[in-house]
Amino acid sequence: MSAKRNEPCPCGSGLKHKHCCEGKQTGFTMSRWSAVIAVIVLLSGLIIAAMSFTRGDSDLAGPPPGPAPAGKVWSPEHGHYH
Repeated sequence: MSAKRNEPCPCGSGLKHKHCCEGKQTGFTMSRWSAVIAVIVLLSGLIIAAMSFTRGDSDLAGPPPGPAPAGKVWSPEHGHYH
């Protein structure tokens, strides 16, 4: 039978079970959680970087697609004539 979280640890360390051996029994220690979080942050950064390359913002700053219609001005911020 395993000890409850707030009971003394059965290993004899004198600490509460939650601060001593509980993580060893569940298999997820702080170092494993840190590794999982690091992988998630890395993958999120890669996804954001990939999305920024596919947005197509460079098309908006380019020259107008043709001669300007009468009374219109090209807006590079919006990518169309005003």
